[in-house]
Amino acid sequence: MSSDKIRSELIKDMDERLVPSSVVLRKMMKETFNLKYTSLEMANLKYRDPAYNEKRLWVSRLLAQFISEDAIIVSIDESNFKHDAVPKKQW
Repeated sequence: MSSDKIRSELIKDMDERLVPSSVVLRKMMKETFNLKYTSLEMANLKYRDPAYNEKRLWVSRLLAQFISEDAIIVSIDESNFKHDAVPKKQW
């Protein structure tokens, strides 16, 4: 979420005169909260999901069942299909 988006959300709930500028918000996020606006590691995004290991285990069991039944398995890598839907940077 960018500082501009944070500011626009604050304006919805507060008087605009009381909401700090985007520059001040960025400074607060960097200095007060020690956050950095850096490039997002897209490959690691899904691994932060706490349910990911459970999903991986479920898929592994399903594939093992298919292999034991001599099914034909076609793998399609979808890692870049939704590349534009993921933000380029994050705090």
